[in-house]
Amino acid sequence: MKIFVNFLILSSAGAVCLPALWCESACLLNGKVYYFAGNSIKKDAYLYDYALYVNDKKVSDNYSAYTDVNVKNGVLTFIASKGSDIYSVEVKP
Repeated sequence: MKIFVNFLILSSAGAVCLPALWCESACLLNGKVYYFAGNSIKKDAYLYDYALYVNDKKVSDNYSAYTDVNVKNGVLTFIASKGSDIYSVEVKP
């Protein structure tokens, strides 16, 4: 059985609705909503797939984990992992 939860994010630009199991780290940057959303890919092993979205569009690869989300001087940064690889990511709107 699959369970989907719909998250609704409201901003001055409009509403964003994404079917996801997990949605967090939302921030407003240059009038756009940036957030991470993820779904379970193997529930019994607690494996998830996360991606960064801007408004309702996916703008990153899928990652197995992410941390240290920061916004400074108009730049969003975070650290993510995929398998055994670790990435330092900068998003400049």
